[in-house]
Amino acid sequence: AFSLVGTVDSGRESSSIPLPVSFQDLLCDLEVWPAELQRSLLEHLYELVTESSEKRHNLNTMRDMQLVQRLLRVLPEVISPPTRQVLLALLGAVLAGQPLQQDLLAFGQFMTATLPSSAVSERDIVLQECSPRSRQSSVEIAEVEAPPDTANWILLRNRCLQLLHGLLFTPRNTVNNVFCEEVVSVLGMDWPLLYMQGHLHPSTVVWGLRLLVVLGSIPSLLAKFREG
Repeated sequence: AFSLVGTVDSGRESSSIPLPVSFQDLLCDLEVWPAELQRSLLEHLYELVTESSEKRHNLNTMRDMQLVQRLLRVLPEVISPPTRQVLLALLGAVLAGQPLQQDLLAFGQFMTATLPSSAVSERDIVLQECSPRSRQSSVEIAEVEAPPDTANWILLRNRCLQLLHGLLFTPRNTVNNVFCEEVVSVLGMDWPLLYMQGHLHPSTVVWGLRLLVVLGSIPSLLAKFREG
């Protein structure tokens, strides 16, 4: 399929996406790819937006094809830790810099959808995050005293919050004011408070607090938060 859409070797000069329609129909329809091939597909897409000589063009093309929404649709179904790690890396690459507002909104809505109702408490759920066996499988692996689905949603939510937290910083580890302002413009300054509710897992509350602290480090955003 990679050769059919002309992206088989992203290290060559023809590393842009030459056949957008075929690319969208064959590669971006993530739900039709078998689980055993998803990792190879995601790694190829990640390479196109991070290592290709035409990565800027490829990134814009993938954004136009609503890749973020496509990734979010399959993310809950990806159970292989290495595949989920690649998917999250690709998601971060597409959201980094100056993302489309609808992409940022979709990501925020996805995380919000993982929250349980106030009648369901996560506070006593035990998550033991084991050390990964290799760098390629550096996704949290949990041994939990809770229903597997509940634990999976907590871990997935935390990984997404962690991803967003990382995007708030530049490669030089300084606060990315432009991205932070975009987050507040799209999601709202009080959005992190959703993840600081008393019935949520303590690890989620910590990530919500971390997001709020970074956003509040920008004076104009802090003033907006105080104003409500």
